[in-house]
Amino acid sequence: MNLEFRTVSSGRGSFDALAEGTLDLAWITLGPPVRGIEQRVVAELPWVLAVRADDPLAERDRLDPTELADVRLIRLPPNSASAAQLDASCAELGVRLGYDTNVADWDTALLLAELGVGRAVVPELSGLAATGGLRLIPLPELRPLPVGWAVRRWDALSPPARAFADTVERFRRTPGR
Repeated sequence: MNLEFRTVSSGRGSFDALAEGTLDLAWITLGPPVRGIEQRVVAELPWVLAVRADDPLAERDRLDPTELADVRLIRLPPNSASAAQLDASCAELGVRLGYDTNVADWDTALLLAELGVGRAVVPELSGLAATGGLRLIPLPELRPLPVGWAVRRWDALSPPARAFADTVERFRRTPGR
């Protein structure tokens, strides 16, 4: 079996590639239903505020989202599913976020936060830890971000692709991960 991994810059691009048959399986931020695509939740990622270690908020154990109302943030891609879900979760709590900087991905947001360029609300990814100059402060009141698989049809997925998807799901659901 050969695996080929590609980075696609958007969920829409992943859906297009699935529909065209150039992808069998896509790992995405889940959103509203898409015609001709089946989505499966694998994990729900909690939100954290990423700040530089010397930031005044760095010593906090957690933050209430209402405390972000006056904080200027590094914005996730504004047309992304993750940004839309973050904004919707904040709106449910009556919070409107303000932004100074736009980035193309979560990694860039984390890097800029660590460099002290700003603060960023990002999903807490498996294995992501506060190291060196970066601190991650939980925002437990925000609705977690669902991520998982998208396929054309699960019952039409090749056995190797299905085995890979199942392996990732088992790994993700293993305690301590």
